[in-house]
Amino acid sequence: MTDADHRQQFFAPITDEIEHMLAVHAVYLAVREPAPAAPQGLGIG
Repeated sequence: MTDADHRQQFFAPITDEIEHMLAVHAVYLAVREPAPAAPQGLGIG
């Protein structure tokens, strides 16, 4: 087993989990972001 193989075998599950956590966090931030406010100063009359 080479060093590259060992790194791949050891780090692949860890990097997969980190990528998943970052994706979940990005979705959380997108959902948590407040909706854009209605434009002000365009009232009728």
